[in-house]
Amino acid sequence: MKFVDAYWDTRSLGDRCATLLFQTSDGKEDVAEAMRLSSEYDLITASVPSGSNLLPGELEAAGFRFVETKLCYEHDLKQVTLPEFEKRFLPDISIKEASEEEIRYMEEAIGNGLFATDKISLNPRFGVKVAGKRYINWISDEMEKGAHLYSFFYKDVLSGFFIYKESAPETVYPFLAALFPGKYEKILGVNLVFSCISLAKENEYRRYITDVSSNNLPIIRIIELLGMRIYDIQYIFMLDKKA
Repeated sequence: MKFVDAYWDTRSLGDRCATLLFQTSDGKEDVAEAMRLSSEYDLITASVPSGSNLLPGELEAAGFRFVETKLCYEHDLKQVTLPEFEKRFLPDISIKEASEEEIRYMEEAIGNGLFATDKISLNPRFGVKVAGKRYINWISDEMEKGAHLYSFFYKDVLSGFFIYKESAPETVYPFLAALFPGKYEKILGVNLVFSCISLAKENEYRRYITDVSSNNLPIIRIIELLGMRIYDIQYIFMLDKKA
């Protein structure tokens, strides 16, 4: 078990936050140690490998509740193909690194509830506004560390964005993407993800990894359509001492 002081979430949420990263081999003693280490924290998130049969019950007995399953996907980037039906949109699609004006537009959309299925958004004590602040801070922090934020255009209209970083040599991790509400929102999801995958291949990465919440079925369908495969599953639990 690895204990992490989630200071970035503490800044965004106002509660003292911690993250617990468990391994399949961990057991009751590790949960007890985790509870000791996090005794002074208000909001604790625990990540449990899907192969663990013991830990979910131990965490629930300690007061945690299950909030989502995190599905981890990968693509080897050897062959990046777009379904024939989706190719009709390509001539009108373009991407570029986001300008300051575009970033402000993105931040406004995020603050208004762009990620409504997020575990923080779904927590009645926080809601979409606080969750939005958390995402905005996350993007800003990652860009300071070298992540790249791209604007996605359809017919010259800013329609979405994606952001990625290098997580290991020759491995790219696009950790956030979204389309803005509007008339194109329902038709461009596949092309948004395809643009991100294509850019990774153009930049000569050899592995593309991402993770998706089980709460977000539309994006799961899209990334599987584009040839991505699951390589790991994590169960996410949360203990909110102020709830």
